[in-house]
Amino acid sequence: MSALDVSVQAQILNLMKDLQGKFGLTYIFISHNLSVVKHLCDRIGVIYLGNLVELAGKEELFKNMLHPYTQALISAIPIPDPSLEREKILLEGDVPTPINPPKGCPFATRCMYAAELCKRERPGLEDVAEAIAWPAIYTAAAGRR
Repeated sequence: MSALDVSVQAQILNLMKDLQGKFGLTYIFISHNLSVVKHLCDRIGVIYLGNLVELAGKEELFKNMLHPYTQALISAIPIPDPSLEREKILLEGDVPTPINPPKGCPFATRCMYAAELCKRERPGLEDVAEAIAWPAIYTAAAGRR
């Protein structure tokens, strides 16, 4: 979709949205463009290195990003008004290889909240308010329990 002209892309996305409403369709839509995802999807899953790190309704995800990777992704979305600027979160650290992922959490090498536990154990998902699920170890590391 990203290779299409912007006007053609918008027409296709609007057609998909119309068909979704008319026929009650469900899409699995994979994209790096979170603005497009927000326009088309009701529920958004954020994946890092093949692992689901956050899942929420679109309104909740964009107003209350819990996972640091989600925070960084949303901070990178351009604001259409040049007089406004969003503080960007720049991730540091090494991106692990998917061929030989780390033993613990795949995001631990780039996470500002990572604790030793994160490097040893792969987190599970934990339900948080508003049906958001995200790794429990991050919750503890960020002091949000």
